[in-house]
Amino acid sequence: MDDPDLCKPYTRLQRDLNDISSINNRTWALESALNALIDAPAADGSPADTERIIPSAERRERHRTRLRLTYADDLVPLYDGAERMEARATLSILRDRLRPDDWTLITSTAAGENYAGIARRSGATAASLRIRALRIRRRLIQLAA
Repeated sequence: MDDPDLCKPYTRLQRDLNDISSINNRTWALESALNALIDAPAADGSPADTERIIPSAERRERHRTRLRLTYADDLVPLYDGAERMEARATLSILRDRLRPDDWTLITSTAAGENYAGIARRSGATAASLRIRALRIRRRLIQLAA
């Protein structure tokens, strides 16, 4: 990070993040802004708009938290050992029937990774990944039936 225009906001965000002693929506939002400064400077070379990124990331994290709290009972597996083994065997069969990049996409979204992050890593657009994931899910439903 040699550009002084990027160093000032980055240092400020790092200082703000360092002042927070717990992990919460704000810390995740600050992390998102730091990542945006490093990963995606604007087309004209100016730093990312952290004043817009931080509130958006906070809203996204509040939404994720609300979903986790709403569906907390669904996140705890209610299965015994035999059902887990059967589920693993089914997943293994499904994995064998999918292309490796399709399996990576589905498992990444299942693990909670957002499409923007997957898009950066894979070089595809977030919209194309959403469509691809929809098609893969439909195919998985057919294969599992």
